[in-house]
Amino acid sequence: NAEEMKESIDSYFNQVIEIINGASRRIKLTQLKQGNAAALKAIQVSLLLGKDENCYIKVDNVELYEDRAVRDTVGGYNGFSFRVARGVSYRIGGFGARGESHMEKRLIDKGIFYITDKRYIFDGSTKNIEGELKKVISVEAYSDGIKISRANKRDEVFAGDMDGEYIGAAI
Repeated sequence: NAEEMKESIDSYFNQVIEIINGASRRIKLTQLKQGNAAALKAIQVSLLLGKDENCYIKVDNVELYEDRAVRDTVGGYNGFSFRVARGVSYRIGGFGARGESHMEKRLIDKGIFYITDKRYIFDGSTKNIEGELKKVISVEAYSDGIKISRANKRDEVFAGDMDGEYIGAAI
């Protein structure tokens, strides 16, 4: 039947396109890891760039997470109470509590993430971040994001619909 044959051909071409896109990504990723910046193509953005600065990556709807200290109070009442009169009780004992703190990743903002040939930029609704690429100490890639570490700064985690390995290699 002609309809089944058309669906079969469409499915075949979609598979071929996926294979080509996957191969193209692997080639670009290999080139970036080898330091070949020619794998990146400059794009036009509405961001103010410096002289001779080009933007190569723009990712919308990116979430920014940072480590924040969270303090919890742990404890409770120790002792007993007895009734003196109707509606009146007397308590003997005490309240013991102690504070504990731990670090926790907190969602800070959502915005647009850019990579240029000189810096990375996060343009959020309440917080903007700009970091020079030469000051980046390390980049940890995830399937849906990256963690950037800079000297004397908090680690920044950017997550969203992004290829963390590709973006990490570009940085």
